[in-house]
Amino acid sequence: DHVEDVTIEGFDLHSILGVGKPGDGMVNVTNCTDITIRECYIHDAPNDSDCVKVSDTRRLLIERCCIWNPASRDQSTKAFQEGMDTRVRDFEITIRGCWFFQKDGVGDTLIYCKGGCFDILWEDNIFGPSVGGGHANVPVQSGHQNAGEWRDYNPPYPSGRFVVRNNLFVGLKGEAAFGFQGPDTSLLYNNVFYRNETTPSLITITDNPGAKGGAALNLFSFNNLFVENGDKPVYRHRNAPASLRNLRTSHNLYGQPALGGDLDLKSEPGALLGRDPGFVAPAMPVFDFNKGTQQIRDIRNGFRLAAGSPARGAGIDPLTFTGSVHPQAVPAMRHGLEGPAKPATWDLGLHEFADSK
Repeated sequence: DHVEDVTIEGFDLHSILGVGKPGDGMVNVTNCTDITIRECYIHDAPNDSDCVKVSDTRRLLIERCCIWNPASRDQSTKAFQEGMDTRVRDFEITIRGCWFFQKDGVGDTLIYCKGGCFDILWEDNIFGPSVGGGHANVPVQSGHQNAGEWRDYNPPYPSGRFVVRNNLFVGLKGEAAFGFQGPDTSLLYNNVFYRNETTPSLITITDNPGAKGGAALNLFSFNNLFVENGDKPVYRHRNAPASLRNLRTSHNLYGQPALGGDLDLKSEPGALLGRDPGFVAPAMPVFDFNKGTQQIRDIRNGFRLAAGSPARGAGIDPLTFTGSVHPQAVPAMRHGLEGPAKPATWDLGLHEFADSK
């Protein structure tokens, strides 16, 4: 609370059931600046509340951490146990190379941002598996279904400027695996959605939940791979046709069955329908406590594209597709982590182009 320039690295952070009051966050970052949490296990929050709670903070980096709750061990119907809850005046939040999942009983949201959260980057993460029962709705949300504590934030959109890229969404249950929950600007690109069991759709779109309402703005979905996610459609709006019209899709691969739901996939530029992307060794991830955070990279490597994959070279450059709309929180977006500028031809999926790490 009220600290700056602090790094926490290499800890196993956990609690036990019955310690603390419901609603607490086990790792609580409040009114802070320039905080790094790296190479940690963060799990078993008190009373199965939030593992990480962030409020009024600027420039937070959480990197290469495994974050999980076993979900409602007491079978309470009042449990709201998030992996990470970000709320109220948070800016420049980066979650990179982490693994969020749920275990055992009732599940809930893995990560989301309530009112007042802007300049959010989620990249290179694994989201799932999750149980998805009880209060579970959308495990990963850019925005939130209610405006949270800052309902009248100025500008009128409670949250915005999200970049969600290079993530693996796997084994998720609930209403949808990912939500465009009424933000002003959210980019979903170069992700993999694999073997999720959500109902009634894979992605949900809602209006601005703030007091001033209105459609979500500047929504993008491109260069993603949707593979083996059952027979449910990909896109669905929740009484939000105007928000749906503000969603632009391009150059995604949709495996069998290629069901668009509220969008016509056949009209999407560059779409690949009913194709197998040719992963090298895809698998449902199983957490091993003894393997450390290296297992995050090992799991993701199974979703590289084999030689001859139709997803190689089939993507579109974000500069070309989104232009100046891309949030300023992610500068030099043509550059990967510790890597050179990307070529003009992009792959679909996690690694963006064939020569990337």
